[in-house]
Amino acid sequence: MERSFIKLFLQETRFPPEACRAVLEAWDRVEAAGRLPALRGAVEAYLRSFSTEETQSALEALSEGCGVPVYTLWLLLLMAAAQPARGDFRRRGLGDGLFWETFSDLRYKALECWRVYRVWGVFVAFWYPIFYTGEILKLGRLEYQEGVFRGEGPVTVGDVTVRPGDPVKQLHIPSCGEPFTREARLDSYRRAFARFGQKPLVCVCQSWLLYPPYEAVWPEDSNIRDFAREFRILEETPTAFEDAWRVFGAAPLTGELPSDTALQRSFRQYLSRGGSTGCGSGLLIFDGRQVLTRRAEP
Repeated sequence: MERSFIKLFLQETRFPPEACRAVLEAWDRVEAAGRLPALRGAVEAYLRSFSTEETQSALEALSEGCGVPVYTLWLLLLMAAAQPARGDFRRRGLGDGLFWETFSDLRYKALECWRVYRVWGVFVAFWYPIFYTGEILKLGRLEYQEGVFRGEGPVTVGDVTVRPGDPVKQLHIPSCGEPFTREARLDSYRRAFARFGQKPLVCVCQSWLLYPPYEAVWPEDSNIRDFAREFRILEETPTAFEDAWRVFGAAPLTGELPSDTALQRSFRQYLSRGGSTGCGSGLLIFDGRQVLTRRAEP
């Protein structure tokens, strides 16, 4: 675990310059405080157990000893832990290109952390063990995680039936800022169809973007609206607006919701009318050419 790999990671995953400076300065502060052995020990322990709770405790103690925020220490640890993961990608024949594409997720989360807390770091560490156990890949615009179908019963779409326990891909939508057009999504589905050999490609997704009442929020020509219509909705679950920060940034922490963008204004209006908040889960089936689960506009 050396500074040179951290620098390479920042470069290959295209962190912004100000983030690169902050991360390397944090490394230097840990080293100057004589706490690199403690950071190395935390990395090794994390790779043995993937215990978020134990690692959090270790990083809190390390933060007190060197003055680096815990969120930034999480980012350093996860970058350092990626060095052996890179070797695992190579052994699996996946190559560096796919490795850097997948682990660019750390840049997305660091940007989110900066947006919400004004700290370059990671505040959703619970999300990351699957990256180090080889359960997830980013292919184009979307991420695919190994999974099984957990529906209450079989679901049939055309001549395809998906049964509880069948292997599926859990689909994730990283906040990477890349185009989310229909063509970009189809390109990702095609890549997944070719790589995984699953014919057809069967994906499940659980996301706030799939919550059916939000159709009142998305503009008619929205890529999010178009994405949601690619799914057979299996369940909708009203919850507290836990994803408010995704729309409003740091504002939910203070209770003041801005209206700077069209989406923010639309959500504010929706909430003012008493609109419910929550998440939805859905099924997507792609046969190599088209999305079989796509729903027609009402």
